[in-house]
Amino acid sequence: PELTVVLSALMHYGHSDHFLVEALERHVPKVAFTTDAETVTKVMQFFRRWRILSPPVFNTVAESFVYRAEEYSTWQVSQQIAALGVLGYLPPDAGRLFRKVESVLHARFSQFQPRALLDLLYACTLLQRYPLNFVSKVFSPYFMQQLQ
Repeated sequence: PELTVVLSALMHYGHSDHFLVEALERHVPKVAFTTDAETVTKVMQFFRRWRILSPPVFNTVAESFVYRAEEYSTWQVSQQIAALGVLGYLPPDAGRLFRKVESVLHARFSQFQPRALLDLLYACTLLQRYPLNFVSKVFSPYFMQQLQ
């Protein structure tokens, strides 16, 4: 929980530090499977915000996502995948990751806020992974009305 607060404060005040990044690269892979979902999401937001590509962190977070996706809120799901998309990073096991993303979309599509869903789909597009089964839902009149 303290890490979440520290990262939030650093992002709010616009600070980044290479020592912190190195510490995160050592620490996050050890705790990604057991730490709070909000903390994992905040780490991904931090790397996204500062455009820091960290394969050790991204690979571990992607792997933990496959096993823990049901624990994450729809907003957390979109934020984690958006970080991968913005940095253009495909983890080694991208196939399993995106199958899990599609299963989350299938199970909880109606729970996604329009903006979070667009961020998620945009990230998928940047990574050239297209969840085609959801394109018609996104462009439905109901969704477009919600978006406005």
